[in-house]
Amino acid sequence: MALVNLQPNDILKQVADALPEGSRENIIVIGSLAAGHYFSQILHHGGIRTKDVDCMLWPNASVKVLASKVAEELIEHGWQLKLTGAHPQSYDEDTKIENLPLVRLHPTGEDKWFLELLNSPNAELMQGSMRSMEKVKTKHGYFALCGFKYLSLVEIDPIKTRHALSVARPQMMALANLLHHPSIGTEKIGDTNIKRSNKDLGRVLALAYLMNENKEDLRLWPKEWLAALQIKFPEQANELALRAGTGLRELLARENDFDQAVKTCNEGLLANYRVTAEQLRFTAMRFMADVVDPIEVMVQ
Repeated sequence: MALVNLQPNDILKQVADALPEGSRENIIVIGSLAAGHYFSQILHHGGIRTKDVDCMLWPNASVKVLASKVAEELIEHGWQLKLTGAHPQSYDEDTKIENLPLVRLHPTGEDKWFLELLNSPNAELMQGSMRSMEKVKTKHGYFALCGFKYLSLVEIDPIKTRHALSVARPQMMALANLLHHPSIGTEKIGDTNIKRSNKDLGRVLALAYLMNENKEDLRLWPKEWLAALQIKFPEQANELALRAGTGLRELLARENDFDQAVKTCNEGLLANYRVTAEQLRFTAMRFMADVVDPIEVMVQ
């Protein structure tokens, strides 16, 4: 599916209007749409480029019931399930969770983007893994709901929009991405040769670039990061702060991987800017000096 330009406010309204009454306050929009909303003043001419709208349900204790309710309501509003041959629709409760489809839905008459429901991280399931999967039962079959360990950070002070949905703050999305990729991994995105870690670490640099364009002070982030870590991971806060920059340092040292990060930035959040590798590297070095190095000093 090709990336297309979308207007964040229009998409937020479309999603909010289709959601069941009372569910909006339990949804935090993350990813490109959240960033697009936050930086709307400097991105409004071109919108954002994305194919998926990620909505995290929270708190974890109620997400299964909420996910079922949201999925059923959207389908009743005419939204269509996005299924694949590898993960077909299943009404069998014994289907292994890894074989179940994710909760992905296209709006009525729309095939350029889809909404995906994510799970607020389950602390118990996350003990030995970066990712959790929970089974959700709906009128339309069983589905898998994914949760990613460090996404709990986006629950810190999300921004309420005029559509009653909340969007994650850039600094919390950036920290979650950095912690999820302490090194360059081998996982590729779909059938491309782009590494998932390069795209996600590149997203951190895209957010930093837009913060600079928005004339906001990145030097506030270290204190905000440490406070968030102390809330969500109190026993590991210092350890996590010390390794927040390890993946980014590795990315900067590996030219081919850094080039992939530049490519994904220019195909996504920075499509209207078409940054060069030199510009993004300058952003990265400034980000290290203003954010990563200071938080390491704070916990040493």
